Amino acid sequence: MAERIPFELHLLQSEIQRNLSASAAAYFRIGIGEYLNTERKTWENYQAAVGNLAISIELMLKAFVAHKCFRKLYVSLPDELDIFLSDTSQAPKSIVFCPFENALRTFEFKTIDLDRAIALYGIYFPKEKSELHSYFAFLSATRNVSVHAALPDFQRFDLARVSYLAIKLMQHLAKEGVIFEPSHLRPQTNQILKQFDRERIERVTVVIKRARENAKRLTGTKSSIIVDPDDFRCLAIPCPICGSDVYVSGETENDTRSEDEPSLTFHPDSFACEECGLEIPDARDFGLVGLDEVYDRSDRFNEWCQQYAEWQ
Repeated sequence: MAERIPFELHLLQSEIQRNLSASAAAYFRIGIGEYLNTERKTWENYQAAVGNLAISIELMLKAFVAHKCFRKLYVSLPDELDIFLSDTSQAPKSIVFCPFENALRTFEFKTIDLDRAIALYGIYFPKEKSELHSYFAFLSATRNVSVHAALPDFQRFDLARVSYLAIKLMQHLAKEGVIFEPSHLRPQTNQILKQFDRERIERVTVVIKRARENAKRLTGTKSSIIVDPDDFRCLAIPCPICGSDVYVSGETENDTRSEDEPSLTFHPDSFACEECGLEIPDARDFGLVGLDEVYDRSDRFNEWCQQYAEWQ
């Protein structure tokens, strides 16, 4: 943090980060424990493991935000506090911080949601965010149900995906000094990662073989779809097995490094062809079937700026 931050605010920030980190680690320990218990019980019930790991992931991300950009942890703050946290060196002397201190400590003010925390993580760590993009997208779509409702259609592989994300995020943020990884769980979590990667490849291999068999039985014209070229959250991608167009959701990121070479990259969440049944939930596996992990959308840079650029 910048040197101009008052000492008492710096202490509070550190305290909040530690508390979030400790809570994240506690939910992580429970979630991994439930994961291992579920595995031993032939995967009968996923709810406890998924719910605890989902909460752990959200708390880990919020601990990171508290560590890197404390002001961004909160939404809809009182104007006085918002001004003070935005730039303490330029804040009016009439603003007194003390009345807000306990409210921040006890989280009386609303904090950012999961999607916003993921976005901030991506700003600081674009490489890691890109590698885990499919997992974050899956968690974002299932987090509320996993915590507040039931998961009737949840599969064993889905639980493994959430566990994989929690472990990878824990290891990365521990390396960044944001959180302490429970060392006694490291042998189990490393084994979970190895098992997941092995089963992931085996699963994709089976899916590809089945899709190829299905494609042989397809008759008629290949399906085609039309997608708005200015919709940067989806893209039509031809299926590498049967050739049908597939609607793929994802997000487009600005990778521009210079004004002379604007660059936009589309990151798919996953791939699922309704015609032949090819389903690839992890973009890391796209290469196994001839798909690209990312797609260039630089030709629509001006249109993207009109929708998303902050200076517009």
